[in-house]
Amino acid sequence: MAEIIYWLGDASDTTAVVVVKSDTAGTVGISCNGQNDSVSVNPAVDYGIAKLSITGLAADTTYPFTLSGIQTVTGVIKTMPAGGTWNFGWGSCININNTQMYGYQLVLDHNIKAFFSLGDLPYNDGAIPMVVQMRWSLGGAIAGAYDAWGNGRIAYDEVYDYFYHTPGFAYLSNHTPMYQLPDDHQYGNDWDWTPEWATLFTALTTQSNVDIAGGYANASAWSWNMGNPANNDAEAGDWKPSACLDAESNHPPKYYRKTIAQVEFFHLDFIAHTDPDAKVDSFKTVCIDNATWNAELGFTYSDPSVAALAKTRLGPKQLNWLLTRLQSSTATFKVIVSGKHTYQGNATSDNKGWRGWDQERDYILSFIKRYVTGVMWIAGDVHTPSVINHLSGHCSINSSPLGQATWLSNSGVVGYLAGFTEGMVWRGNGASGSAATTGLVKNTYGVCEVTDAYLHPMLYAENGNLLWQGYLRAGENFLRADPADMAGEWA
Repeated sequence: MAEIIYWLGDASDTTAVVVVKSDTAGTVGISCNGQNDSVSVNPAVDYGIAKLSITGLAADTTYPFTLSGIQTVTGVIKTMPAGGTWNFGWGSCININNTQMYGYQLVLDHNIKAFFSLGDLPYNDGAIPMVVQMRWSLGGAIAGAYDAWGNGRIAYDEVYDYFYHTPGFAYLSNHTPMYQLPDDHQYGNDWDWTPEWATLFTALTTQSNVDIAGGYANASAWSWNMGNPANNDAEAGDWKPSACLDAESNHPPKYYRKTIAQVEFFHLDFIAHTDPDAKVDSFKTVCIDNATWNAELGFTYSDPSVAALAKTRLGPKQLNWLLTRLQSSTATFKVIVSGKHTYQGNATSDNKGWRGWDQERDYILSFIKRYVTGVMWIAGDVHTPSVINHLSGHCSINSSPLGQATWLSNSGVVGYLAGFTEGMVWRGNGASGSAATTGLVKNTYGVCEVTDAYLHPMLYAENGNLLWQGYLRAGENFLRADPADMAGEWA
């Protein structure tokens, strides 16, 4: 029997997108609020994924819809608020081989208007044994990209397909507009576009094969993230990682920005354009040629198209896009949706967040402190939820993992690595240097309340308990324990 699955994509206060995936070629139609749209689908094109749009809607409203054609399916779409007080959620890191927790279902209890996936939803690289998959009655085992990359993008598509069928994620994505970008495990663990960091793959030993496998991962992610907003900004553009030998056009921008009421979100792509991990991170060099910024921030430009000294995580086009659009944003709050924590969030995990790309990170943070206010980072990847707060003007909140077997630092004493001594106000096992305080809690998710006066980020455990909360006031870039606390010190 033919099957259609769907999830909610980008929405505004007057429009909504429904993304569909069909295992049969044909036409899918949608009827909603007296309007209709239709699209052709074919499993041979974008794995059968396409999107439908409805316009002329009212703000902050839920509407029933019906899909027709290949299969009749009913659901609801939701529009965004135009202002007032509202919530959004975020999370990262779901390994389907682990017991599926309730974080991505509980987050809906907070009446979130949007969910931001920070990556590794799911892990496309490792295999999924049949015994796990059969819990959802979907058949035999899936090899995963490590062993099956040579089969083409289907090695990645099959894992997404399974994941979107799991009850928890289906429940979340059927009821909330989803905003998603991939992180390393949707390519391969610690992926940096070199054979040196592709050792878990079968026969992925040449740069040309790395380019091919990475191209499959890119293509698959493009399809499954089809519901994201388009990025038509002049600064955005194709950028090939410096290790790659393939065409620049194989590396288009997936990053984007999205405004919802008082907040403009900047969703970054940390994998698609990155320099290799082994490249030297030369002190005070940067890959964008802006004489004014560089002089004021004390950095030197190095041309990334040649043997650049500057090491880049984002690529020069994404970096320039981020800073240009941050500076010109008129939103009260700017939330940077980041697959990586800005500083080392876990003393036992060499997670390659911004470690090794310190100069570009420092440039971004210095730029924000100088030119922009109301900025908060939400981060993922490191499997220890933690909060970094600089009273000088920076905060980053990591909620990871959303669905894993364990935190990497859920017991014992946590130390700091050299160079990562910045103030951390909270981590999953207590404050810096203290013993574990969170018991058997292993999975977390983030929720943020938005008001005209402040952002109120919160971290919750899989049992629904509040683990941490803070406040970012309008016009500031650091967190307070209480929005009325004028001292600026963390309680």
